[in-house]
Amino acid sequence: MGRGMWSKEFWKDAIERAVKTAAQAALASIGAVSWANGGVTWGSTLIGLGIGVGLSFLTSILSSLVGDSRSASALPVADQPAPIPPPA
Repeated sequence: MGRGMWSKEFWKDAIERAVKTAAQAALASIGAVSWANGGVTWGSTLIGLGIGVGLSFLTSILSSLVGDSRSASALPVADQPAPIPPPA
């Protein structure tokens, strides 16, 4: 298992966040451009999507310096009890 932001867990978390941000940025761009221009321009939508994804990855990387370095979250990981093993 990797350490810090180079761990598999960190990048799975960061990619999940980036995909969610991409969807939000695309929908926001479509809505804003449609409202302002009366039509969708896909170039503007892709630019908004790219900016959203880039900012998401940047905040994930910066968050690894604040919270648990193996997570893209800025929040510390709460201590969890050990899982109960399944019955034999």
